[in-house]
Amino acid sequence: MNRKMAYFFLAACSILLLGGFSGCKKEGANTAFARIQGQWRLIQYGIDNNGDGVIEPYELQLVPSTTIKIYDFKADSTGIESNNDSTPNISFYWKLTGDSLWIATSIHDTTTYYVSLLNSSNLIILANLQVTTSSGNSSVLTENYFNKD
Repeated sequence: MNRKMAYFFLAACSILLLGGFSGCKKEGANTAFARIQGQWRLIQYGIDNNGDGVIEPYELQLVPSTTIKIYDFKADSTGIESNNDSTPNISFYWKLTGDSLWIATSIHDTTTYYVSLLNSSNLIILANLQVTTSSGNSSVLTENYFNKD
């Protein structure tokens, strides 16, 4: 009788363990890499015009509702930047490492962004861009707000 109980207990534990592990596999990955995939619409952007290293509320601009700028991040680490104007689409490669998003475009522009927020519906990225003006080179802080499209 004890032997039958031991076999029954062993079989029951095995079934529970296998069932528990198979349930874990069915859930979709909730990683930053998985969350960033898809189409993101630019809704607001900011430029640190006064150069103090902070983008104040008055430096933020809403993207007009008639303007559509979409970044499509694909699972194979490629993407497309598209607009609803006559600007041609720009293809890019991307890599997400920790809180850094690296984007290299087909027009030979490479930017590393700091990801300050990434969830299932919102993405906020910041970058220090090098700008050349008539008075020389300078670094400008930018901030971009996206909603999942």
